[in-house]
Amino acid sequence: GRVAAVLPDTATVEVRKAKRGGRVYLDVLQNARGHHAVAPYVLRAVPGATVSSESSYTGTNGSECRMTLDSNDSVSSVGPYYQTWLDQGDWSVRSVDYKTGTISFQRRSRAQTSGTVKLTRLGQGARIKIDLHS
Repeated sequence: GRVAAVLPDTATVEVRKAKRGGRVYLDVLQNARGHHAVAPYVLRAVPGATVSSESSYTGTNGSECRMTLDSNDSVSSVGPYYQTWLDQGDWSVRSVDYKTGTISFQRRSRAQTSGTVKLTRLGQGARIKIDLHS
């Protein structure tokens, strides 16, 4: 619920797809032992994969959501994965800069909703920082 309350035009806890209105469904019923909450798109399940999440929500005239994930997958595999998935449905990739590890994206139906995915090397894996602004 907190994310849906802060980003009502972007996220919802409405179970029925017909009532979501193009918003991202947050399944709060999965918040239990043995269940998983994940970023907007699921990282591939691979042996040894680690994920950690840090979130903060701020805003008066606008809102933002920040997440940091760690993956055992390399930056070179995570980057194209996010680029592909963020350029589908109601989302479009605005720019990709693999030198800085930054992918900028925007919601097609609501241009003021945009974000970035910042990829940095973390040992053999990747740190993925996602910022969503609405």
